[in-house]
Amino acid sequence: MSSAKQESKPERDYALAIVIPDTHLPQEDKKAIEAVEQYMADEWFDWYIHLGDLVDNEAISDFSRDYPRKRMSAPTVQEQFDYANAFLDRHLAAATKRNPNCRKALIEGNHEYRTERYADRNPELEGLVSIERQLRLKERGVEYVRFWSKGDLYRIGKLYLGHGVYTVQNHAAKHVREFGCNLLYAHVHDVQSYYIRRRGSNHALMAQSIGCLCKYEQTYMRGRPHNWMNAFAVVYSFPDGTFQHDVIPILNGRFVAPNGRVYHG
Repeated sequence: MSSAKQESKPERDYALAIVIPDTHLPQEDKKAIEAVEQYMADEWFDWYIHLGDLVDNEAISDFSRDYPRKRMSAPTVQEQFDYANAFLDRHLAAATKRNPNCRKALIEGNHEYRTERYADRNPELEGLVSIERQLRLKERGVEYVRFWSKGDLYRIGKLYLGHGVYTVQNHAAKHVREFGCNLLYAHVHDVQSYYIRRRGSNHALMAQSIGCLCKYEQTYMRGRPHNWMNAFAVVYSFPDGTFQHDVIPILNGRFVAPNGRVYHG
């Protein structure tokens, strides 16, 4: 929790959210994250939203279960939680530096849900591998949105935010057609958007994936081509519920923010 003195809210006609995609701790792209944190510390945000896959949970992954050498080379569950807590201490301090009352949410992704599956198979560990408990989300004032297990979405006006489900080539079109609402999501690690035309003014629906903030060189990719992109999003929400969003690509740890400044990790 930031101890910075609360500043007066800037005069503007919208509320501002920063939206963070997959970080897959401890496999985050450190330069990209550092640049984003510099930007967060300079801006007044009304919302901080992480779209899920905050942590990778490789040690308890189904993909590692049948490969003991791979599993043993991954960080232990406790090591990962310790790393994630140190990350959140620094990361959320930057997000709330200007506005300690910034609302915060973590959306449950499939990598968070790995802890639920692991506890189901090992009920004696119930609570010990809990994302909410081990990352002290209530203490930090972070709402945990159970997207992967229950389909819950986070809402800002007429925009909904979730982790994402579909991984087909045209996944943005699939998401907006299946969810039937304006949706910002992650999961696929690339940047893609799709709009559905509808009759009337301002009635179009869209889905937008916003990339990732993890390293590109993940072991399971085995050097295969991909279209991943380090990026994040900002959302401008107006009192009538309408919104505008910007997706900001990060190239070599550097980006130009909506405030016109260049940030570099």
